[in-house]
Amino acid sequence: RAAHDRERGRTQVGSRRGPAQTISHEARILPTREKPSFLAKYLRKLHEPAIVFVNTKIGCDRLARQLHSAGLRAVAIHADRSQKDRTAAIEAFRSGRIKVLVATDVAARGLDIESVGLIVNYEVPHGLDSYVHRVGRTGRNDATGHALTLADPHERADLEQIEKAFGLKLLNENATAADETRAGAPARTTHPRTAELVDLLDRTRADLRRAVDAVPAERRGDKPDADRWSVAEVLEHLSIVEARIAGVVAKA
Repeated sequence: RAAHDRERGRTQVGSRRGPAQTISHEARILPTREKPSFLAKYLRKLHEPAIVFVNTKIGCDRLARQLHSAGLRAVAIHADRSQKDRTAAIEAFRSGRIKVLVATDVAARGLDIESVGLIVNYEVPHGLDSYVHRVGRTGRNDATGHALTLADPHERADLEQIEKAFGLKLLNENATAADETRAGAPARTTHPRTAELVDLLDRTRADLRRAVDAVPAERRGDKPDADRWSVAEVLEHLSIVEARIAGVVAKA
């Protein structure tokens, strides 16, 4: 059970007995080069916040940029970021302005963020305790959560160690790397305009993200002028458009 420090608003998560029973677990075997696109597609299908753990600071920044370029609202936190930047990123994630928090273990240590539905291990964690502490940031207070681990082929033995230690079933032995890559793609349908709609959405998100990046930071507030939307409003409306397209695709 998590032990809370009420004054600091931080928490110690995890237990030597293993992850909470409210968490479901899965793992995918993927070459490193395929992970960014797989993860971007996986996250697009979800409508809940996610924390993605990366083992290195360089990898943390790189993945945040890749997800950002794919149209996902992602930000990185690690020990080389200033405390001010880390606090701002965490508050943006907590408020919902950011949907994906990419973090290293050190930067995320002790964070107390409620309603995190998904934890992703972008690589297999270094050690069993690290796995427990990472995934312990979901499935809290009797809520359900999910943990996804993306492993290189050479990390299979590390996954098996986690399975054995905690009595988990992470891998689907019948799945190949190619099958798992396809599993992250949008569902196939016979609707003639499905591919066109998905491509349009992807291009729209990328164009919007480039436009947002071009806006000076001091103009990215939540109070728009009377004749223009704020960045937050634009992103909100894009999410509505995405949901409507997804509905069309699902019914096709």
